[in-house]
Amino acid sequence: MRILITTFTYPPNKDGVAEACRTMAEGLAGLGWDVWVATGMESGNRPITAEEMPADTIKIMDFDFRPNPDDGSAQGREIGRYREWVANGRFDLIVNQCWEVPTTRFLQPVLATLKVKRVMVSHGYGIHVYTWQRRITMGIGQWLRGLKFTLCNLPKLIRSYDRLIFLSPTKDMGRFFDHRVAGLMRHPGIEIVANGIDFGQFASATGNFRQSHDVGDAPMALCVANYSERKNQRLAIECFRQANVPGSVLVCIGSVLNEYGKEVVRLDQKLARSHPGCRVLFLEKLSREETFAAFQECDLVLLTAVAETQPIVLIEAMAVGKPWVSTNTGCVASMSGGIVCNNKFALSASIQRLMSDTSLRETLGLQGRQEAAARYDAKVNVRQFDRIFRELVQRPS
Repeated sequence: MRILITTFTYPPNKDGVAEACRTMAEGLAGLGWDVWVATGMESGNRPITAEEMPADTIKIMDFDFRPNPDDGSAQGREIGRYREWVANGRFDLIVNQCWEVPTTRFLQPVLATLKVKRVMVSHGYGIHVYTWQRRITMGIGQWLRGLKFTLCNLPKLIRSYDRLIFLSPTKDMGRFFDHRVAGLMRHPGIEIVANGIDFGQFASATGNFRQSHDVGDAPMALCVANYSERKNQRLAIECFRQANVPGSVLVCIGSVLNEYGKEVVRLDQKLARSHPGCRVLFLEKLSREETFAAFQECDLVLLTAVAETQPIVLIEAMAVGKPWVSTNTGCVASMSGGIVCNNKFALSASIQRLMSDTSLRETLGLQGRQEAAARYDAKVNVRQFDRIFRELVQRPS
């Protein structure tokens, strides 16, 4: 059976959706599916990296959807090539990952014309939600366009899919708004499959992270996320500095220390003058193995994102028995092993509380590890996808 997974991101990119797509692709390939991946990461056929399966196991096709510098639009010729390639691919099943991305958006106008089963795997729906900016007028135009698109198109898009897969039973007016609408529409194909991770990956952790980065035996908080406004490392350092636990260290790990990251570094230098009792390390370009080591050696994991759905970083923390502190975003409130906070002051207080209470850290860590094993094991979750997809294409398992 031939399956196409479309995604805006895929390894070697290091983000939650890329990891979820890799897990699905490799898992289904291992169960006998002929797996193809279409991604808009870069132009041309991307060579297989050491982190991926052999080229004859998962076929990856890249499309160049970068904006045209003349008018800001994506290249029309490449969109046409993408649609033609999909139409001629003889796929039994197409799985779109995420609503609001080019690999989904450019395909939706022709999906109904394709004689193929269609699945949406939602990683959250957010274009109807206004994200507060430092200047209140910033982003209003984009938000209004997103709101109009949602009201005019979301129900129609929901009806165009045979199955809708959500990460959680949560239905709300935020990241799970699409789930709420699908439920109100009584869509017959709603399924729940959580994000899953490979628990064996932590065995590849290399070296002594604390020693390598001069952390020593200091209380250590870990923030793993690409440096961006959405991940909001600015809030992470503000609440960590405010907590001011003597001798403590916050380790921030992101793919690349970009302009946003450098801005956060400058802010931290200012905050350090009034809160000198703790340190913040900003790291970039670490291998997955080094990051796994950081998870294993930290005391708690900190997530301060503005918008998440079901953060893989928290699942990874749970898998190694580390407690977490997080903003109240997505379905985080339904996850075990940590403390959910609604403001900066609660975040600071929770950091202080966890760093000073070994027993609480151990209790929350155990709760998280137990839930991770029960709900977030990639091997189990891939078999759920396999069952859903086989039933949909009406082929025996």
